[in-house]
Amino acid sequence: MSMLSRFFRSCEVIVSWAADPTRPESILERARRAYHLQELRSLPAKLATWGGQIDHDKFPRNTAERTEAIVASVQILAYRVEDLLEARRAPQASLLVRELRDDVRAWRVVIERGFKRWSEHPEAESADDLRGRLSARMDQLNARVEETVSKAGEADVSGEERANFYQLLGSLRGLTEAAIAYAERAGDIDWARWREERFA
Repeated sequence: MSMLSRFFRSCEVIVSWAADPTRPESILERARRAYHLQELRSLPAKLATWGGQIDHDKFPRNTAERTEAIVASVQILAYRVEDLLEARRAPQASLLVRELRDDVRAWRVVIERGFKRWSEHPEAESADDLRGRLSARMDQLNARVEETVSKAGEADVSGEERANFYQLLGSLRGLTEAAIAYAERAGDIDWARWREERFA
């Protein structure tokens, strides 16, 4: 439970930082980012190790298969957050960034809030609620991208910048789908039983 909390806290911090990865950082901010990246990359494997040690006879609803599914969904989330970071580092056309900033920010606010809530309670966001909010944001963003790209000329947006922006859009969709998949897996777990202190 503690490792899941740390994982989602790191996801929240990294997605927030990805809003502007070119912003100058202090030494302290760089160290903080490096710490959270390390957490993102290392915690899924630690969760897999600890999950394998659970005595499932004491937690009949939390079967080995359900535990493995949670761990797998966390690992996929880590990959998708890293995909987003990679896509954000690629050169983006200033026109697309300017025109779509508010739409991307609206999506980011939803996903950050989800990560924050999961860092406090790993089952806090239901799959249906999250799907509704994120899918609506993605649909709106897709429509705005098509509208903006169709209006942009070659002088405004190069082929490379266009490709980079579609890669960014794909990373947002991938993270959206991974977050919804985690919420579905989390709904299968009896978290209350795992929160109980057990000494035998």
